[in-house]
Amino acid sequence: PQPHATPPHAYGRPHPAYGYPQSQQHPGLAPTPPYGPAPLPAPARDRAPTVLLLVVALIVALGAGAGVYAFLNGSDGDDLANDPKLPSPTASADPGGSGTPSGDTTPAEGTPSGDNDDADDADEGEGDTVPAAFLGTWTTTIGTADERRLVLRQGEVGDTVLSLTATGPIQGSASAYRCVFQAELTEVPNSRGPVRVGPSRVVVGEPMTSCSSGESTTLTLHGDGRLTRVNDATGESLTYTKAG
Repeated sequence: PQPHATPPHAYGRPHPAYGYPQSQQHPGLAPTPPYGPAPLPAPARDRAPTVLLLVVALIVALGAGAGVYAFLNGSDGDDLANDPKLPSPTASADPGGSGTPSGDTTPAEGTPSGDNDDADDADEGEGDTVPAAFLGTWTTTIGTADERRLVLRQGEVGDTVLSLTATGPIQGSASAYRCVFQAELTEVPNSRGPVRVGPSRVVVGEPMTSCSSGESTTLTLHGDGRLTRVNDATGESLTYTKAG
C-alpha cells in the first residue's frame, strides 16, 4: 500500500493557536501627577473701603462728643420760658432784659461787680420819671434754689434804671452761677406805669459763659403791690414781691 503523505502541518511552525501567545502592544500611560494644579494667588484686598469706614466712624464719634459737650455747657438766654436749671443757650426764667446763667430761667439783673441790690441802691431823690411805686428792690424765687433780685432806680430815658441779679446752682454740677444784668429806660412812663426798659446786657458773669443778654421788657405794678416783668418778644413773665 502507498504510504500516507505526512500532513502539511505535521512539521513546521505550530498554528498560532498553539504557539506562544503573541505579545500585544499597549500604549504607555504618562505618570499621573501626585497633585493638581497650583491654586492661583488670592487677590490683594482693597483696603480703601475699610479706611473710609474708619474715617466716617471717627467723624461721627467726634460730632456726637461735640454735641454732648455743647449740651452740657450751653449758656442761657434772658427769657422766661425755660427752667433755670436747664443748661440751654436760650433758657431763662426772667422776662427779656435779664440774662440767665447756664441753665437758669430768670437771672436777676443786679449791679456789676459786688452788686448791691438793697433798696437804698434805688435813687429816688432825683427826678420823677420813674413812678415812685416802682422804685426799690424786688425779689422772687424760681423753684427752690434759683433767686432773682431786681432793683429799679430813678433815671431819665436812656439811663440805666434796672439791675437784675440771678443766682443758683448749675445743673449737673457742684458749682453755682451768678449773673448780673442791666437795662435802660426806653420811654417816659405814665404816673402809674408801665415802665419799659430796653434789652439787658451782661455786666457780671460767673462764669461768663453761663450768662447771656435778654430782650426788652415791660414792668407793671399790680393792685396787691406785686410787680410783673414781661418779655416783650415772647410774652413770658415773672412776678416779684417788694423787699423790706
